[in-house]
Amino acid sequence: MFEMRFGPGINARGVVNVVRRTAAIALGAVALLWGVPAWAGDQCLSLTAVNQRLQNNTLATDPNVGAGSTTLLDTITYTFFSTFEAQTSAGVPGLMDYCVYPDPAAGNPGIIVPDSVGAVGADGEAWDGASDAQGHFAFFRPHGDPSNIPFDEGQAQDGGTDITIGTATWVLAPPVTQIIVLHINDPLECSALYSDGSSTCYVLPGLTHGGPNPQPQLPCDGESACKQVSVSPTLSDDPLVVPEFNELFLTYTYFIVNQATNNFDMIFSPATAKTNDVNSGGGKDYFGCEQQPNPALNDPGQLTTNPQNFPNYQNTGFTMNFQLGSLNKNGTGCTQSRFYMQVPQGGQTVVLHPGNYITFTVDMVTRQLGNLKYEYTSAGCHFLNSGFTVKWFQSNDPKPLLRSFTTAPIQLDAETSPNNAQNPPCGP
Repeated sequence: MFEMRFGPGINARGVVNVVRRTAAIALGAVALLWGVPAWAGDQCLSLTAVNQRLQNNTLATDPNVGAGSTTLLDTITYTFFSTFEAQTSAGVPGLMDYCVYPDPAAGNPGIIVPDSVGAVGADGEAWDGASDAQGHFAFFRPHGDPSNIPFDEGQAQDGGTDITIGTATWVLAPPVTQIIVLHINDPLECSALYSDGSSTCYVLPGLTHGGPNPQPQLPCDGESACKQVSVSPTLSDDPLVVPEFNELFLTYTYFIVNQATNNFDMIFSPATAKTNDVNSGGGKDYFGCEQQPNPALNDPGQLTTNPQNFPNYQNTGFTMNFQLGSLNKNGTGCTQSRFYMQVPQGGQTVVLHPGNYITFTVDMVTRQLGNLKYEYTSAGCHFLNSGFTVKWFQSNDPKPLLRSFTTAPIQLDAETSPNNAQNPPCGP
C-alpha cells in the first residue's frame, strides 16, 4: 500500500488533537482519603480529592510548569515543559509525578508506556507508569528526589522545549476531556502557592507556549487544508530546483485541519449511491503526468488494477481511490494520476473537532521515458500537482451546506545547474 505518515508535525499517524484542557471532570469515583497515594509508586491524589480541590479552589496553578497532550487514534502522548530553575540538589526542583484523570466515561487506558528518553530522572533512572481502578493513571519516579525529572533539563527559558513523558492507549476510545495534575518538588514555588511551608505540592500546569492562553500550533497557518512536498535529489531546496533527466522521489504531505479557533466540527459523511467525487466530504488531488506512484513503496501486485481502493487509508477513516495515469500508446502525452478520499458507503462519519487534524502522505516517482531518460526533460518551471481540494460539512450550519477549500499547486524548477535557476523563482 501507499506509505502514509501522520502526526503532530509530519511524522505522527492519524487524527491529532493538540488542545490542552484543564477543566474539571465529573465526580463519581469511590472516595479516598484526601491526598493519600492511590498505590505504592506514584503519589497522585485521588479523583475525588482533585475534584474537591477544584471545587474549593484549593488546587493552585503553577505558571512555571506546563503539560500537553496529542491524541492519535486510540493513543494519547503526554508532554511536560518548564521554565529554567537551577538545581539545588539532584532532582530538585523537579517533577515527581505526572497524574492524569481521564473522563470517567473513557476510563483508564489499557497500555501505559513511559518514554525511554524523556521520562528519565536526574540520576538516569527510567520512570514507571501504571493505572488505578479509582479514576486516574500516572507516570512517576521510581525512587526519591534524585529520580525526579529536573526543571532545568535542557529546556528553554520560555518553556519552548517539550519532554515526552509517555503514551497511553485505550481499548476503545481515548477521553475527550481530562485533567493533568503535576506533583512537584519545588520548595520556593510550593511555599509561594500554598503558604504552608511544604517543599512539595500538587499543581495544575499553568505554563503555556507563547504567552497566556495561546492557541495550539496547528498546520496550514489558519487554513482548512495545506500540502507540501519533499523531493530527492535536489539542486536547491529553497527555491526548489531539481536536476533534469534524473529519477526524482517525491513525498507529498497533506493536512486537513479544524483550527482550534473554530467553533464548529468539520464533518465528513459517508458516501451515498448518488455521491459524485467528494461531495459527501473528503479530499482530492491530481499529479502532473510526469509522475507515477513509487512502486518501491507498494506491495507487489497493488499497481495491477485501476482504480485502486485503499480502505481506511492508514487509519484516517477515509477510503482512498487512486486512479493511475498512463502514457498514450505511442509513448507521448499522458493522463494524470489522481486520488480522492471519502468515507465509504456504510462507513463511520469522520469528525474533526476544533484543534484536530488529519495528515497523510503519498509517494510518487518521476517516469522513465522510452529514451531511458527520466522526467523532467525540459528546463524551467513545472507544476507538480493541482490544488488539494477538501470538502466538508459544519456542525453549526442550520442546514447541510457543503464547504470547500482548495490549496495552491506546487511548482519546481528543473535545471542542469543551480546557477540556471529561474529568477524570479517558480511558485510554491
